[in-house]
Amino acid sequence: MNRFSKIAAVLVTVVSVMFFAISLFTFFVHPNAEAEMLAGPMQEYAFEKVPGETPTWKVARRTVYTSDVQPDNSIQKDLPQNFTNPYKAILEAHKDLSTRLSNETSRDNGADKGLKERFAIVKAEIDLFTAHQASDLKAIQDRIAYLERVYDDPNAGPNAAPLKARYEALSQQLQNLLVESTAVRNETAARRTDVSRLQSELDETRTDYFRLIELEQQLTDELVRLELEFQSLQERRDQLQSQQP
Repeated sequence: MNRFSKIAAVLVTVVSVMFFAISLFTFFVHPNAEAEMLAGPMQEYAFEKVPGETPTWKVARRTVYTSDVQPDNSIQKDLPQNFTNPYKAILEAHKDLSTRLSNETSRDNGADKGLKERFAIVKAEIDLFTAHQASDLKAIQDRIAYLERVYDDPNAGPNAAPLKARYEALSQQLQNLLVESTAVRNETAARRTDVSRLQSELDETRTDYFRLIELEQQLTDELVRLELEFQSLQERRDQLQSQQP
């Protein structure tokens, strides 16, 4: 049992380290979609995740513009399609906002100075967002290139083995642990079988023991009866002998 506990502890430690490394990698190189959805220009849009076998994202406009009014006087607030990931939804929302502001500005022929100023602010935020996206993409690409370079590089670090070697060592260690745990499980199953067999034999022995005790009692009673009968016959014999002339 102590050996199995040690094996289980090492196995849990290895798996935990692997998941921790994956979490760190995802945290540092993955853009934060929720933060982008709460950015200034995106306050005019509502993002909703549509659950399903393949989840999608739906975007709806919060602010109604003249261009949103349809010929039948209905208001088109949802973007015409769902998106496979939140980043596409954010980019399309930025494009939609830029297009709507451009249409409103063109319709007014520049008469609405406030709209122009708002458009300039939104455009600046869009440019900043695009720059951030480009920076994030560059960071992701650099990280991927670095991991590909050090994966099989013996000189990846002064005191570190290549990622490939470490991965293979951990994989081999995990494989050995799985083999040992399988052997322990098989041995445990065999011991359980032996315990069940011995328990059955013990039950049978107890049954035979109580049967022998009962038989001993019966034989004892029979012996007492025979002794009494023998004693009675002796007395009868003595009596007959005494009556002879």
